[in-house]
Amino acid sequence: CLKMLGEHDRALKDYGRIIELAEGRYDWDFYRYRGEVWFDKGNYDKAIEDFNAALAASPEYVSAYHKRGHAWVK
Repeated sequence: CLKMLGEHDRALKDYGRIIELAEGRYDWDFYRYRGEVWFDKGNYDKAIEDFNAALAASPEYVSAYHKRGHAWVK
């Protein structure tokens, strides 16, 4: 995983492309994953945007609520 290797910029680019290609299929997961990368980079506003997108696609996505709460605290 690029995120775990510290390759945050590459991970953001890849997740952006995945979201583009997914065309709504499972994009809640990809938005959450990209939100985690933004969080790790310290860009909490972008992280919250992606967690919100994940929740818009899947309102019962508990993990996205959890992650968004962490970003709000920062």
